[in-house]
Amino acid sequence: MADRDAAVASGALPPLEAYLAAGEKRGLLWTPLRRRLLELFWREPVVWGAYGVTRRLLKESKAHANSVYRGLRSLEEVSLIAPVHLLKRYLITPDPGRTEWSALLCDRCGDATLRPMPPAMRDIHALAATHGFSVSGLVVECVGQCRRCAREEPRAPPQEPWVRARIPQS
Repeated sequence: MADRDAAVASGALPPLEAYLAAGEKRGLLWTPLRRRLLELFWREPVVWGAYGVTRRLLKESKAHANSVYRGLRSLEEVSLIAPVHLLKRYLITPDPGRTEWSALLCDRCGDATLRPMPPAMRDIHALAATHGFSVSGLVVECVGQCRRCAREEPRAPPQEPWVRARIPQS
């Protein structure tokens, strides 16, 4: 929690209230479950799977799995969490004011980071519009090596899924 407080104090991470306000601005009604989901993502910014989130919340309360899945979908629809499709998991967005993200996934250490969608991606929206197509979602996920891993000596790729170190243990 000290790391979280330091990140908020330094401005590297917006306070929880900024996420709550952004959700309200986008029309989200804050139920106790939706708020608890957001708090979990905010307090533990790891790559969360739906099953892991559900297990965690079932330990704390009598939340039903279907309610948790609907809550995740609600937070995703207002861009407070972003799906990482290759991992079938979610991350909290680093800036609740933005709505489009790209994911950078390190296949060596398992780090998953969201970055703002590059402006060039708007060209895809424009291209689609010229053909009468309306884009409702755009996914950009890049797999490679993060800066830290790229500097290390080469080693064999992991035998298991590379995100396991970032998945919270129940």
